[in-house]
Amino acid sequence: MKYLFLTGMLILCASGLWAQDYLGIEGSELVPLMKKEHPEFLWQDQVRNDRFRYLKFVDVRDSRTWLFFLDENNRCRVIRMMHDYTYLDQTLEWLNERFTEAGTDRWAGRQDNGNLEVEMLRGEWFFTVTMKEREP
Repeated sequence: MKYLFLTGMLILCASGLWAQDYLGIEGSELVPLMKKEHPEFLWQDQVRNDRFRYLKFVDVRDSRTWLFFLDENNRCRVIRMMHDYTYLDQTLEWLNERFTEAGTDRWAGRQDNGNLEVEMLRGEWFFTVTMKEREP
């Protein structure tokens, strides 16, 4: 039983890193998709910003935040994930498995709708991973 629980927790933690699959998705589809695929994240619908259009999700432990930036057609074009450092090793492992290194804390990859660029910025208390389609 203990092993089943640990396996489930590892799968749940690992599933929290598949955000790049949401690039190109319409904003109205993101909320139900996140609720279904990542129930550990809560939608922060009270967040408003006059400069950027985005959807914000925070995990129940308040240690990870995902921002989905939307374009004028309400499609997700940039994803920014902010995690505390307990997720660093897991995130680096996932990035190195999924993408090709393109420099220090930079990766490149492909997705159905185009080429991706990924950048990690390390802050004092947390790190940020930004994913977006690479400019042609």
